[in-house]
Amino acid sequence: MVELDFKRRNYPIVFILFVAGYMGAIFLDYHLNWLTMLTAGIVSLIILYGFSNLKLFFQPLSSPKLRILLKYALLLFVFQLVLVSCISLIYPQGLTSVNNAPLNSNASGIDSYPLIERIWIIFTIMISIVGEEVGMASISVPLIHLLSQTKLKKFAWPIVNIMGCILFGSLHIPHYHFNLIYPLIVGITRYPMTASWRPANTLRSSIYIHWLADSVLIIGTLI
Repeated sequence: MVELDFKRRNYPIVFILFVAGYMGAIFLDYHLNWLTMLTAGIVSLIILYGFSNLKLFFQPLSSPKLRILLKYALLLFVFQLVLVSCISLIYPQGLTSVNNAPLNSNASGIDSYPLIERIWIIFTIMISIVGEEVGMASISVPLIHLLSQTKLKKFAWPIVNIMGCILFGSLHIPHYHFNLIYPLIVGITRYPMTASWRPANTLRSSIYIHWLADSVLIIGTLI
């Protein structure tokens, strides 16, 4: 996946599409906001790698790679546990001001919604999560490829992953009403998701891990 060559002249366009997808997720209404990041990410991968290579980013996880999924999912939950524990000790009030939720969640105030509408909201949340992963990949994967061809090739993955963590956490700041505690947690726990791409060689690993990370919200929407 990372080794695929791409049309470098199109890389700046990807940043424009990424911003457009993000702005759509923030400002469009619930009929469309869950699709904008996914659309922007898919279009970006196509203009960089071509439609014929798009499927390579979503190839299935083979049986041995399922262990990779479990490893990085466990790592993410360890990150969350350590971060929340530390913050609870140092700044406990910071964890009580905003409820944790995905970037463009439509799940607030749905206790009285019919079950079919709750299922629809869960579907949109899961698709928006896929969109976040595809959007991050459209920015990160080409950059890893570029750095791998420089003197920084040994550090390409951690450099891009750390940059991705900062970006991902920053994108969530408006959603959490500029309370920086949750974006900090979201940003740091991003690391295992992107790291899973390397051994798994597919975006499915981070998609599944992201779904697991938000499983409390998803299940809570049904109850």
